[in-house]
Amino acid sequence: MPIQYFGQYLMQHHLITREQLLAALYIQDSTHKRMGVLAIDKSYLTASQVEHILHTQKNVNKLFGQIAIDLNMLTLVQLEDLLSSQKADHVLFGEALVETGALTLQQLEVSLKGYRSEQIQAEKAIDAAFSRLPTEYVNAVNLGTNLVQNTLMRMTGMHCKISAVEKSPAQNRGGADYFSYQAVTGDLPVTVGMALKETQLLKISGNLVKRKLTKVDELAKDGIQEILNLVAGYMCSVYSNAGKHADTLPPHSLRMVERGNLFADHIWVRVQLCTAEDWLDIYFIFPPQPH
Repeated sequence: MPIQYFGQYLMQHHLITREQLLAALYIQDSTHKRMGVLAIDKSYLTASQVEHILHTQKNVNKLFGQIAIDLNMLTLVQLEDLLSSQKADHVLFGEALVETGALTLQQLEVSLKGYRSEQIQAEKAIDAAFSRLPTEYVNAVNLGTNLVQNTLMRMTGMHCKISAVEKSPAQNRGGADYFSYQAVTGDLPVTVGMALKETQLLKISGNLVKRKLTKVDELAKDGIQEILNLVAGYMCSVYSNAGKHADTLPPHSLRMVERGNLFADHIWVRVQLCTAEDWLDIYFIFPPQPH
């Protein structure tokens, strides 16, 4: 079994429906206030200061609170107060399931026990999968995956975790509609790709631009490419700080049917990420090894 969120586990075992999952997620999300909104409510920050922090966040791999501290806009005491307020107001997913009547307290307790047991085995499987990768790939995959997770969380509010890892042939494993990618060149070349269903692309880009998108146009594609550009840029910074030469090529997006034999001779490592509602595939594509 792959690593997954509790809601996916419940659906997989037919304990809740997708409609019940979405209803619980809506309650959970509606009680979660963004750090910037809370800071304005408490008069710790002005709207212009929040905008400045959010703009800065696009260029650095740091959380909102960390940036505010670095810019001397918040004190540690104020940040701790904001974090406490976030936690106090936030409804846990299990609470939301009980509140909506999807599960009883007894069903929740039994389901959590089964979920935790299954996830321990899944984590062992992921560790084993990483151990089977060539050493020279592991650091790039670990770094890139961490950056994708952090960037999606910071820029779109999407939380995700590693569900599965495998050295994969160049094929569409998840029924994706679009493939976006960007190459990091230099001493440690790797191309980072995202295979997305149309609904996933629209949701991620819509969250990024803060409005609902209904069609895959240049704006929607630009959103995904901005995510990749940030990830590739962060990877270059890490490599440069380690004394390695690194640069990026422009990102690209195309429909899966247009991909053809792109990178067909390269080595693909697939990292499946799970979100609260779905899965998405991240690929790390390495140049072919010389014979």
